[in-house]
Amino acid sequence: MNSEIIVALIQNIAILLALVFIYSLVLSNRLTDKPYYKIAVGIFNGLIGILLMSTALHLANGVIFDTRSILISVSGMFLGAITTAIAAIVMIAYRIYLGGPGMIVGVVVVFSTSILGIVANKYYFQKIISDLKNRSLKFYLFGVIVHVDMLLCMLLLPKGLKLETLSSISLPVIILYPLGTYLLCKILFEQMEKHNLLDIIAESEEKYRNLAENTSDMIWTMDTDLKLTYLSPASLRIFGEPPESYLSQTIMPRIIPEDRELLMNFLNNILAQKSETQITNNRPWILECRYEKNDGSAMWISVSANGIWDSQGNVTGLTGTVRDIDHLKHVEIDNNRQTALMVSIIDSIPDLIFYKDTNGVCQGGNQAFIQFCNKPKHEIFGKTDYDLFPQELAENFTTIDKQLLKDKTLRRDEETIVYPDGSTRIFDTLKTPFWLSEGNIGGIIGISRDITERKQKE
Repeated sequence: MNSEIIVALIQNIAILLALVFIYSLVLSNRLTDKPYYKIAVGIFNGLIGILLMSTALHLANGVIFDTRSILISVSGMFLGAITTAIAAIVMIAYRIYLGGPGMIVGVVVVFSTSILGIVANKYYFQKIISDLKNRSLKFYLFGVIVHVDMLLCMLLLPKGLKLETLSSISLPVIILYPLGTYLLCKILFEQMEKHNLLDIIAESEEKYRNLAENTSDMIWTMDTDLKLTYLSPASLRIFGEPPESYLSQTIMPRIIPEDRELLMNFLNNILAQKSETQITNNRPWILECRYEKNDGSAMWISVSANGIWDSQGNVTGLTGTVRDIDHLKHVEIDNNRQTALMVSIIDSIPDLIFYKDTNGVCQGGNQAFIQFCNKPKHEIFGKTDYDLFPQELAENFTTIDKQLLKDKTLRRDEETIVYPDGSTRIFDTLKTPFWLSEGNIGGIIGISRDITERKQKE
């Protein structure tokens, strides 16, 4: 296999995963049935497709390869027909605009892979996500099917290009693209699960204010010796034991040894408050710790607590709630691991990747971007171009960004930058707006590639 082809395809896959990961952070399950939301997401996915085609691998015979087949097929499976059809139309229009010997094949690939994704959404998606044991394998096999279809589409190339193209690209595609499909499915599924869980928690918190004893959380009170004086019936659901099993006892022996001192200090710090005014806005204190179940296993619980005060302002005990957050905590741990992986992928890309809000304030970027700015992170993120670059350059960037937000479309520019040491570098910069779940523009995502050496050769 040609190593240059492999590197180029991996880079295109990494860009796809990075962009979708950033966007998935603002996805909302609550809005998925809203027509404007489907349209906005479809347009944004189409713009990602354009960005992928703009950074595609160009074979010597003029045929281009990128990861739009991954994007459009996964979009079909996760987001359905309307969103995918809009994204496909945008991508097809741009592919026709690009032209070239592989134009017809490129259009057919977008059409056929989007159809495969939509069919998977209608007939197989719920079966796939409910199959905990084989879900990952099925995501991968979906990627294999899609990209076998893509390679079959290569047979539509002009006669002189078929064999040359297939011999160059078949093996890298069939190895890398199903893996990229699996990773993209995993990102979207885990974000969907995360938002589902957060939606459930939000609904639970709203009901909590109205249900008191019927809440899913356990309500408790204890005296100043930290002995429990009341537990709600939820103790049976959370701990597997009725409230009377805990009355007049301290819960400390049931907290795992590593967290015992932490909980003890947490409760004693509240008891030590001299007056009710020392508790900020009378809001509860919250601590996450681990409870030892009857079978010896540990479960994560969230303990919220506040003081009970008499009319003289003296603390007479504590009250609060206990919530079972074991599943949420493990989701959080897995999500942090996934976030760390995505950050590592983004940081491994040599191109500069950054994103700003609509006010031009930098919200994030990869390691290459941080090195380019030649400042520590805290002096980059949260700052505008005027804080990071010389006045003339900052004004140029700001003008381009304002026009891009006004036009709401992809923009590509060659930018010449003079470094403090007098050296000059030329960057090929692609910028595109991204949309929030409400349908509003959330800011700008940009990718800049140093093309100085290429320009010098030209």
